[in-house]
Amino acid sequence: MIDAKDFEAMRHEIEKQDSEREEVILKSREVLRLSKQLIYSVHRNDINDILAGKLKKEALKMKPMSGAYNDAMQEYAEAMCFYGLAKHKRLLTRNELKIDAESYLRGLCDLTGELVRKAI
Repeated sequence: MIDAKDFEAMRHEIEKQDSEREEVILKSREVLRLSKQLIYSVHRNDINDILAGKLKKEALKMKPMSGAYNDAMQEYAEAMCFYGLAKHKRLLTRNELKIDAESYLRGLCDLTGELVRKAI
């Protein structure tokens, strides 16, 4: 016989996971948008500390999860490292950004494209 209480508990668990996933997707869109804005501002030689602070705040509020989270953290790392180079003439560290190694390294790989665009 199927245990109805057990299935009800599983349904609630799945709904909770789905809700958390949707929240991460929404927050990741915001982080991606802010990352792009920061990158564009650095390209215009507008070192926007307020935007960088807002981006960091939004990125660190995200719950670690695969998919959209990883993409957002990669963009966050890229944008903040580009900002750090423009403002401080150095790469911000992974610890300063408070992100995992994979996101940081992926962001650094993307950063090369922004450096080429800036040079051109």
